Amino acid sequence: MEIIHLSVDTPMQVHDSVCALGFFDGVHLGHQQLLKEVEHIAKEKGLKKAIMTFSVHPKQILENNDYHYLMSLSEKINILKQWQFDYFYIIDFDQTVANLKPNTFLQNYIINHQIKHVALYGVCNAPSLRLVCVHVVTVFSQGYFAASSSFKSTPKPGLSFAYT
Repeated sequence: MEIIHLSVDTPMQVHDSVCALGFFDGVHLGHQQLLKEVEHIAKEKGLKKAIMTFSVHPKQILENNDYHYLMSLSEKINILKQWQFDYFYIIDFDQTVANLKPNTFLQNYIINHQIKHVALYGVCNAPSLRLVCVHVVTVFSQGYFAASSSFKSTPKPGLSFAYT
């Protein structure tokens, strides 16, 4: 698994992929279901598998408070390595990223990294990650993404978007 730290202007040469987007603190059953969905889509579409997370919890920046993590970033990486994904993106989340317009976020973090499909689990329901949901759903509503599936076996619905 190639670990890639992303800043707003990180240039990359990677292959087309499907990406699970979230914070993945604790890598609970919902996260695991999302990862299985990414594996399924990658196999079905012949894409590489990617995970995209954040260097710090967005709540730490957006609400300027201490966030109590269930696991460190290195522990998260070690657990997620077991899934044998191709790319592990870590967004260096700061106020600059928090202030990005949806189209800029899409261009810098999704399109520029050849991500053709984005899968989210419960991100829109988590107040601290609403920024991510707003970015993805805003570009979805502008016709950049097409909804492709929903997870039926999880307690909360997942969102899955394919870049068109």
